[in-house]
Amino acid sequence: YDVNARTCFTQEEQRTMMTLWCMMSSPLMIGAHLPNSDEFTFSLLQNGDVLEILTKGFCAHPLKRDAEEALWLKPMTDGRGVYLAAFNLSDEKREISVSLPEVYPAETATVRELWTGKENQAITKVTEYLNPHDAAVWRILARV
Repeated sequence: YDVNARTCFTQEEQRTMMTLWCMMSSPLMIGAHLPNSDEFTFSLLQNGDVLEILTKGFCAHPLKRDAEEALWLKPMTDGRGVYLAAFNLSDEKREISVSLPEVYPAETATVRELWTGKENQAITKVTEYLNPHDAAVWRILARV
């Protein structure tokens, strides 16, 4: 433990915490001196796509959990889609993959990963390689 360190969390763990806060619609509280925060921290706190989960989703619930990964689902309030969060609980980099019918009743959807901004049209499967203790969160919208 470095008493002079800004945080004991890795960037991946910080992303996981922010994802959890938004999926759970928790008040966002940061125990830091903001003027001393780095660009990465500001990028987490100012990501509008991730922050929209707080106001456009409701009733997050677990979809899957085992020793290595967890998946949480949060429907959108307007019924147009869902948010899907994936968490790598392991100490190894791993692939997390979910077929669309497991999370949303549509044959194809437009999927945007909200941390990276990577968007895919008309996909049937969500896949991401996550570092240890990292998270990804997608906005999944039905294609019409």
